[in-house]
Amino acid sequence: MTRQRPDRAVSTWSLHRTLGEFVGAESAVHGGPFLRPPATPSRQTLLELLPEIAARGYATLQICHFHLESWDPAYLDQVRVALAEHRIALDMLLIDDGDLTAPD
Repeated sequence: MTRQRPDRAVSTWSLHRTLGEFVGAESAVHGGPFLRPPATPSRQTLLELLPEIAARGYATLQICHFHLESWDPAYLDQVRVALAEHRIALDMLLIDDGDLTAPD
């Protein structure tokens, strides 16, 4: 197993092809131009990928909101616990929804 280095970070955007085009189930409820049902199922879930991220020496993760399977507190707690278990720090949660220049 590779030793994690605190200066190594990765974003789920870099892993998008591995994670597939998954968008959380709540997408339709919350709307937004980038939130739509997945075109293809994910190949690996975020939870499945965390051990591999740690094994490759990454100690910091940035998560794009559309790579979270759910916004349900129980699922988010699973992600939090898995991050801690694999000694991965959550650096950022990117929430990219809407258009800041739109009048509404």
